[in-house]
Amino acid sequence: MVKVFEETKHALLYPVVIVWVQLCMSDEATDIRKNEELKAIMELSWKAKQGNVLLYSVQIIYSKVPELWERSVERLTEITESLIRDRNPVLIGQMLQA
Repeated sequence: MVKVFEETKHALLYPVVIVWVQLCMSDEATDIRKNEELKAIMELSWKAKQGNVLLYSVQIIYSKVPELWERSVERLTEITESLIRDRNPVLIGQMLQA
């Protein structure tokens, strides 16, 4: 998606926002894997920012408890709306959790 926006020059005048949502199904994610993922997201976000594309990453943790899952999805919606509305370049490359 980043390449498409850069090639078509959609982001010349106004930054384009991409929200990358990662679904975490396990509570046992290792720190090494998380660090590698975060580093890759940060690098891609930095490259995208140079083309006026703001790439944000949000991790949503799956819960078998319906109320907790619903709360996570509502939080994801709030975070996504805020990122699109504010277009804050300070938050790119960070892993936000819903």
